[in-house]
Amino acid sequence: MLKLIRIRDVIDRLGSSRTAIYDRIEKKTLPPPVRVGPQNSAWPEHEIEQIVRAHIAGKDVDEIKTLVAELVQQRQQAA
Repeated sequence: MLKLIRIRDVIDRLGSSRTAIYDRIEKKTLPPPVRVGPQNSAWPEHEIEQIVRAHIAGKDVDEIKTLVAELVQQRQQAA
């Protein structure tokens, strides 16, 4: 089952500030949120979990950027 999580949950799971989350999106080390309404965005929970697992596994920045690119591509293919 797919679940979307809001920015507060992403902040909690990554231990980062809101500013740091959006900085990571800009640097392509975190996938961008998906629009769920005119003023609402959220992240697929499984994507955030994969990013957390990559950090725990000691992946470097380039490996995480590759993972993020794959996650974004999977979104496009699912549409």
